[in-house]
Amino acid sequence: MTALAGKGPFSPRERCRPGGAPDSDIYTRVAPIYSLPTPKEVTIVIELGHQVRHVTLNVPHLIVDAIGLNDRTLLDDYNTPHSDTLHVIERFKMLEDGKTRQLSLTLDDPDAFNMHGRR
Repeated sequence: MTALAGKGPFSPRERCRPGGAPDSDIYTRVAPIYSLPTPKEVTIVIELGHQVRHVTLNVPHLIVDAIGLNDRTLLDDYNTPHSDTLHVIERFKMLEDGKTRQLSLTLDDPDAFNMHGRR
């Protein structure tokens, strides 16, 4: 791993690789993120990397629950790998000023995030 070898982190996009889920560049860099709500979905437009996400609305709050991901991406700029059992939960909440969005992330990967690995 790059960070463990004493080398600096990098963005996957610097090497023409996809950002993965969650894309750490989206949440750690200053770049606009736009939400376009309709009654059936919220379209999230991320200026960095020209990414568009479509979140189907079947609940009254905006929680993005992602499963079924492959293991070909990295989680962050430090080359943290994950397995295909990765489960990502993103919870979005508008703060009182109506201009700021708060994000809470939960990452669960029993095959990658433990001391012994699953057997």
